[in-house]
Parts: sequence; structure tokens; C-alpha cells
Amino acid sequence: MLKAVIYARYSSDMQREESIEAQLLDIRKYADRNGIIIIKEYKDEAVSGQTEMRTAFQAMMTEAKRRTFDLIIVHKVDRFTRNRYDAAVYKSMLAKYGVRVVYAMQPIDDSPEGGLLEGILESFAEYYSKNLATEVMKGLKQNAYKAQFNGGYVPLGYNVVDKQYVINEKEAFVVKEIFHMYLKGYGYKRISDMLNEKGYKNKKNNPFVYNSIACILTNEKYAGDYAFNKTRRTYSDGKRNLKLHKKADEVIRISDALPAIISKEVYEMTQKEMKRRAVFRGVTLTKREYLLSGLVSCACGRRMVGYSSARTKGAPKHYYYRCPGCGCSIKAEIIETKVLAIIRDQVFNSVDNLIELILEYAAKKNSEKSDELKYLNNELKTVGQQLNNIVDMIANGVASTQLGKKLQELETYQEGIKLRIAELAQNNEVSKTKLETWLLDLKAKFDEQEDLKNLVKLFIKQIRMSRDDIEIDFFVRAPYKGASSSSAAPSAPVIPRKTSIVKK
Repeated sequence: MLKAVIYARYSSDMQREESIEAQLLDIRKYADRNGIIIIKEYKDEAVSGQTEMRTAFQAMMTEAKRRTFDLIIVHKVDRFTRNRYDAAVYKSMLAKYGVRVVYAMQPIDDSPEGGLLEGILESFAEYYSKNLATEVMKGLKQNAYKAQFNGGYVPLGYNVVDKQYVINEKEAFVVKEIFHMYLKGYGYKRISDMLNEKGYKNKKNNPFVYNSIACILTNEKYAGDYAFNKTRRTYSDGKRNLKLHKKADEVIRISDALPAIISKEVYEMTQKEMKRRAVFRGVTLTKREYLLSGLVSCACGRRMVGYSSARTKGAPKHYYYRCPGCGCSIKAEIIETKVLAIIRDQVFNSVDNLIELILEYAAKKNSEKSDELKYLNNELKTVGQQLNNIVDMIANGVASTQLGKKLQELETYQEGIKLRIAELAQNNEVSKTKLETWLLDLKAKFDEQEDLKNLVKLFIKQIRMSRDDIEIDFFVRAPYKGASSSSAAPSAPVIPRKTSIVKK
């Protein structure tokens, strides 16, 4: 389930504290309807939305950096900030932290075409940036052939010195304990509980959680083997997703390249035991690909996972998406067929018309940049002057708690302005020829049923199941970063989407 915080505000003596209570009531109802967990409330009383001096707002922005929640729920757009450009600044910062803003009483959904066009433009830009990614990959592969650290997280039990893995003896002891306890018959939950009882911490100095134990037990680095570019797919046992490697020729693998923490015998024994327990639980490892994996949610709010079953041993298998909470399910073939039909109808049956719409939309978005850039550059200059004044005051011996808070607020705002300017500086010009080539290439793959899973994720945001209907949100690929073309209100934090409801 998504975790959210509430932000509520009233701005003058013309509004009373009760107005915040009314906001909170509507927001809680919205959260209940959408299966969202509220973990905290932030309230600014008698503070204008046009000023950054909002104590609760700034505290919320600071907490967002810690990525402890997914959403900020606001009553209406004018409760977040009245300045649409400032709204874009703060939303750009929140997008960096993986946080979105939603409005309980103003679902911004008035331009379905905007969702389609915005999503396709983002995907198009990503497609043509792969040349850069390819060049980067060449360098990473060179590092991989030397068994060097290539970025990402450093596994528990190791440190990295000059790109080389070296054993962290204190953490390595914990890794050995995990393998030892698993081979003694303990499960993931029991192992994590026992580690926490002993006061052990994970690599981020946090308590262990049970679903991280499997990642440790399947990490071949601990047996001294280096692997890079492991493309993964998942299967589910109905309770959790377990990961498997894809094609072996896609992975750079070097044996005995790293200092080993456990022996190869212990590692192999562990892998055999994990397979044995999976079979004992009735999990079937199948090559059947679930096209909608990670996209389907049950009416109860839980994510539905793929599973297969057969009535008798040796009988043909049937494939489903099933809710691990309430147990409701739907045949995979039924829902996948409906989703593919919608994508074909909305995208690939009218490519020429779609291209013209995208070009018009892109031109409109680019034309809106100049006003926002002018505003942001003026703001950046003003904020810089204010920061210099505060630093001078502190250097001259003037100090107070409020001065420190103001300094922190301005630095946060300055960071957001720079981030937003960098986003606007990106070249968003769209070539009709390249766009046409890209869409026709996608259509060819769709017609040949090639790489369907990635194609589906390109166009589908979420699928919600109810007793009678399947509700599909599509053409939403990433948070929309920017100010609205409307002068009255900031844009939605999520690309405006089109929702399709089909009967089961």
C-alpha cells in the first residue's frame, strides 16, 4: 500500500481552524477510498501559500528527502502553493525523492490526451537517449571484466576500496550467520528476527527485514563469483516475488574473482535447499511470462501476483493473477487480452493521427518555457541575495533559531529552482521522422508480440480489479514535472490520465 502524509493550510483570519479540520476530513476519506495509509499530518495555520515561511511545509519537504512516504495529499491545488511556478519547483524536488502530490477534491483529469502525449514524449526521449546509455555500458563492461565495483549498492560483508571488493570482517560474520541459520532450517522471518534480537544491523545500519534474507542467500559474490548485468525476471509463490536470472549469455560472470566469505559448497547447498523448500510449498517455477506483473491491484488494496495451478499432477496448468490478501483471482489470459486490445485501439490503430497530436502538444509545451525560465532566473537571483544577507548577519555575530530556519528554507528553495531550470533547459524538440520510426517500430513489436511486457509497462500505469469491473489507468509513465498552462492553478503532479473501465 502507498504511504502518504497530509498537508493542510489556512491562510488568514478570514479562515478559521475548522477549515483545516474540514480539509483533513475530506483527505482521510480520499485516502480510504484509494487504499492509502496516512502516516503523518502537517498543518500550517494562518500562513499564506505565497511564502516559503511555512514551518510545517518545510518540515514535510525535509522528511520527503528521507523517502518515508510516497504521496502528499492536499485538499485542493491552492492549499499547496498559490504560485504555479513555485509549485513546479517543489514538485520537481519531490519527484527527485520519489514523492507525488495528489489533490483530494480536485482530481486533475481534464485532459486525457495530455496523458497519452506526455507519456509517449517521455518514452520517446528515453528511447533516443539509449545511445548514451550504450556508451556508458561499454565502460561498465570493461570494469566488470576486471571484477571491479560498478556502482549500485555494496553487499553486506564487503567494502569497496579503489573499485575493488574487500571483506568487512564484522559484517562478514553476520553473512555467515545467515547462511548457517538457513541451512539449520530457519525461515527468512525467523532469521531476521534472530539477527535483530542480537542487535545486528544491515548495510544501511537498519534492522533486518525478512524479504532481504533471500537476496543475501542468492548473492553469488559471497562464494567469490563476480557477476554483472544480470537481467532478472520474477515469479511468485503468492506471498512474495523471488528473482531468477534470464539468459546466461547476457551476464558477465567471473569465477573466483572476489574474496569469498563462504565456501562454494555452502553456497550450492543453500541454493539446493531454497529450491527444495519452494517445491515443498507447491511453488511452480514456470517460463510463463505475466505481462501485467506489478500493475494489477485488488479492490482490497493489495497488489495481485501471478501464479499457476493444475487440478491434478500432470494436468495442464492454468495461470492467474491472485490477491495474496483476500485470495480473489482472475485468469491471466482474460485480463491480458483486454489490456492488449485497449493499447491497440488507443495507440497503434491510428499512428499517423497520434504523431500529429504529439507534435502539436510538444510545440505547445516548448512555447510555455520562456515565461517560467524568466521567473525562475529572477527568483534564483533574489534567493542568492537573501542567502548572502543571512550569511553576512551570521558572520557579524547575529544569530537566532529563526534565522537558521530561514537559511535552511532558502537553501532548499534554491536547490529546487536550480533543478527545475535544468529540467527546462533540456532539449524537447521532437523530430517527426524519428517519432514516426519509433512508433512504427513499437507497432511492429506489438504485432509480432515481441517484448510485450515492456510495451505494456510503457502505456499502462495501474490496473484495479473490483468484483464486476477492471479499471485501467494508462498513458502515464512518470510524474509530470512542470507548471500548468493554466494561470489559475499548478499542474497535477501526475500526468493527466485516461481511465478505461471494462467488464470482466
